[in-house]
Amino acid sequence: MKGRRRFLVFLIWILSFRCFAGVVFDNPDLNKDDELLFTVENKAAGTYPYRTAFRTRLENGAPSKSYEILTCFPEKMELLSENSILRIRNRYGTALYSFASSSLVYSEKTDFNTFVLPVPAPVSVSPDGRWSCFIRRKGFVSGELILQNTESGRSVIISDNAEFSYDEVPVKWSSDSSVVLYERGDSVCFADPDAALKQIQIDEKFRTVVKGNINSVSFTRGRQLVYVDGDIVYCLRTGELHTAGLYSSYVGIGTAVARLPETYMPGRDRFFVNDDVTRFVVIKNNKSVSYYSIKADRFSYINVEYTGSLLKNSATVLGAAVIWPEGKKSLPVLQLEILSLAENERSFKIYTFDGVSGALREVLSLENPSCFAVNPSGNRAAYYSGGFVCVFDTSNWKRTAVMPSEHVVCALWKDNGTLILGGKETVRLWNVLEKAAAENDSGKTCKTLFLSSAEKVLWNSEANTVQAKTSFAVYSYDEQKKVWKPDISNPFPDKSIVQNGRFRAYIADAKNGKYENALYVRSMAGKAYTFPLIEESSRNAPPPKKVSVVFDALDCADGLPEILSALSARGVRATFFINGEFIRRYPGETLQIAKSGFECASMFHTASDLTEKRFVMDEDFIRKGLARNEDDFYACTGKELTLFWHAPFFKSDSAIRRTGQKAGYTYVDVPGGNRDRVVFEQFSDYYKSAAQLIEDYMRELASGGASASIIPVSVGILHGTRGDYLYEKLGLLISLLLDSGYEVVPVSDLGL
Repeated sequence: MKGRRRFLVFLIWILSFRCFAGVVFDNPDLNKDDELLFTVENKAAGTYPYRTAFRTRLENGAPSKSYEILTCFPEKMELLSENSILRIRNRYGTALYSFASSSLVYSEKTDFNTFVLPVPAPVSVSPDGRWSCFIRRKGFVSGELILQNTESGRSVIISDNAEFSYDEVPVKWSSDSSVVLYERGDSVCFADPDAALKQIQIDEKFRTVVKGNINSVSFTRGRQLVYVDGDIVYCLRTGELHTAGLYSSYVGIGTAVARLPETYMPGRDRFFVNDDVTRFVVIKNNKSVSYYSIKADRFSYINVEYTGSLLKNSATVLGAAVIWPEGKKSLPVLQLEILSLAENERSFKIYTFDGVSGALREVLSLENPSCFAVNPSGNRAAYYSGGFVCVFDTSNWKRTAVMPSEHVVCALWKDNGTLILGGKETVRLWNVLEKAAAENDSGKTCKTLFLSSAEKVLWNSEANTVQAKTSFAVYSYDEQKKVWKPDISNPFPDKSIVQNGRFRAYIADAKNGKYENALYVRSMAGKAYTFPLIEESSRNAPPPKKVSVVFDALDCADGLPEILSALSARGVRATFFINGEFIRRYPGETLQIAKSGFECASMFHTASDLTEKRFVMDEDFIRKGLARNEDDFYACTGKELTLFWHAPFFKSDSAIRRTGQKAGYTYVDVPGGNRDRVVFEQFSDYYKSAAQLIEDYMRELASGGASASIIPVSVGILHGTRGDYLYEKLGLLISLLLDSGYEVVPVSDLGL
């Protein structure tokens, strides 16, 4: 929904480097002109591993330090220039593919002094592709929100204190790209991109829409702005924004069209509205959904068509959203990403709201799908699963086209009938409306644009070309258009050539732990010597510092879906400290944690502060409390707890810790305890938002120099309220740790 388009002449990289499993060099091949081909596999945490092909020239007995990138993996894709340009971003640079000329060019490339590179940061592109927004980081969690013209490259800061996210940029665009909404402190403001770039906008106080965040506002396809303030739904046309803004301090912005039965909380809730603002859906904290209708002729309480829980005993909801097909009579479509408690497997379910009763009806269930994408009008949806890309009509959820396919890592609709598929080996353009598409004849309707990656890339001396081999075809490189074309005339070379009389290339061990191996070149002409292609790979480097992010499951499981999703997406290991009260209240969730393969430790049998005087803290009490928690966990999961523990709230004394040690346990202490458990009701000066807590943790790690640290995150808070919760920003915390060079490990790896 966020990706559309225009020519870009800049590259945005996060200003840090992600620590991950390693960089792998492979397939060196040397021709008679001293040109060297090789591939690099980059295994960044939380991303799809892929191989990229490179070409460089050896000059004057050494590499030229200039590398041509021959393949283009689609970590991110956006459409620019009225959908005439496809922009592809990955850790090596930014490439632009022209549909008109069928050519590809890297407009920006990274510095190749290192191959340990970050994944590209999120960017939000306007529907017409003329504008983009991104955050230029200044600290760990904050930065400047930049608005940039994608044709000229000119930019302007529209907010000097924006909260950074690895998932998205907190802005929304009107359908005609004339207005962008953005967060400014605790409010949402609007800007005219052209006026902002020329710096001729009216003061921001006259451009404030509502107190809240970006989830408080939404645009319809009909150029209307809808926002929720408390329990009131407001609406106005985008063309009226500037006039309404001038009088906003007196009469507010827009017309009140409906009142919700309860207060809308933009920090956790989401709303979705149809084109003519007559139907409205609210998803509350991924726990419940309410479907409403709005009477256009009067302001009153909204009509409830359906309300129900999304929670099930057998599964938790990881994500929820609404598709709204184009048309005044269209009904909303609910999409849920679900994680089963018993099997610990992901699924994707589609529900429609019955036109008469309003009740939910399941129409589609997909196991482990990827790249679910809806076209601009909302009448078609596509996904990849089990070796096939399928397209459905969203009015009846009947399958209209299917195609066998390689694994698809991202997908984007070029228009309502053409789908761009970013696969692990190729990027293709598929016309889903052609008759052959419905008949499974992908050869007639699907065109390969360029290669994402290749198993091998070698010189074919007989054909005087570079050839690439994927799992299903052989391609030759077009030197003018910088793309690959199928080659059935020239057989792929039997083997690579690693020496030519002047040089020899070979793979050997790397000294730097960030690299799994190193590519070396030996000069055999003149003074013989050997050098690494990338100097960094041959330099000794200290091992990364270890940090353990631990999760305290005390008496509430509200954050568990987000925690499991963030950990799974980033492929990190962690430790859960589980309390007996949590096991008793949430046996299904306890089993889910155990089945997820995470390290499980003890947080005692009771959820009380063990240092309170009402307890007799003798040795027998501590031993029995630890033993009972072990037994309850085993009865629930069939697995054993590890012999690490800490008292609830990290509150203990030397006698408590000593008794636990006698029982065979190692106590895990964290000075300061659970900082994220401070709530509004305590009226404490120690209260900090989740972003502030992350900033504090990162600064302490950066300045402390400790070889091991522990960051506790509460799985949920039963009593009291917060503006936000640390588990809601777990993805940001983990990504920052990885980017800063830390190794995220379970407690057992800390050597306590």
